[in-house]
Amino acid sequence: MDWVDHTMAQISAAFAVGKPANIAMHRMSFVGGISPAVRERGNHDLKEILRRVKQQWPEVRFVSTRALGGIMNLAES
Repeated sequence: MDWVDHTMAQISAAFAVGKPANIAMHRMSFVGGISPAVRERGNHDLKEILRRVKQQWPEVRFVSTRALGGIMNLAES
């Protein structure tokens, strides 16, 4: 399965309905203590996702979960 394409499709779907997209990652994908190949693949895929997102949606903002919660709370007020 191509996880980059899958993630991009999910981000596109979220943006299409005016919702934020959350890219959930696990630190195991970046540490590579058991397999350096896992770390290399995780870092490569994340960089590719971020590159594609910026290319497709140049106005995108990357924020922390905490900041997103604050933004959403303000929008509800």
